[in-house]
Amino acid sequence: MLATLQGKRVVIVHGYTASPDANWFPWLAEKLRQDGVSVDVPEMPNPHAPEPRSWASKLQEVFPVASGETFLVGHSLGCIAILRHVLSLPEGSVIGGALLVSGFAKTLETLPMLGAFTHSSVDVDEIKRRVLKRASIFSEDDVIVPPSASEELAAALSSSIVKVNGGGHFLDRDGFLEFPQAYDELKRLIAQ
Repeated sequence: MLATLQGKRVVIVHGYTASPDANWFPWLAEKLRQDGVSVDVPEMPNPHAPEPRSWASKLQEVFPVASGETFLVGHSLGCIAILRHVLSLPEGSVIGGALLVSGFAKTLETLPMLGAFTHSSVDVDEIKRRVLKRASIFSEDDVIVPPSASEELAAALSSSIVKVNGGGHFLDRDGFLEFPQAYDELKRLIAQ
């Protein structure tokens, strides 16, 4: 058990068409629990036809307040969902950190059905004030979320960047039932 992880809380938010049991989410949750971390992996409403208001309500239910001991992990659509949620928290709220995997904050040609989540821009300056440490992971061969969209979001948020060769969209069908790079990057964020 890593002492630096004990007492921390991590919320892992899946993306479009996914679930808490998909991809690498169960593996990461279990690894973190073994380290003494409190982990939530909420089942987001109607993931095959997601709606921003219902996702916002779910995140409000899961963590209506947060602290410097709270760390967020978003995958794909989960990234914009957690960023918007951070902005909805009470004034002065501060989050320990966020790890964005294949993140995006603009409407994508590859995912036009998710445009309701990105129709308005997010206040990146306010996110930077509220999220103390930020990291982004993406793959240069992601055909679902263009790497340029992930890189653009990372640059806007002044996030550290980890590029994974051949990672695709980090789905189970891409071979991602485990995701050591995400675990290592999250540990790094927490330990900073």
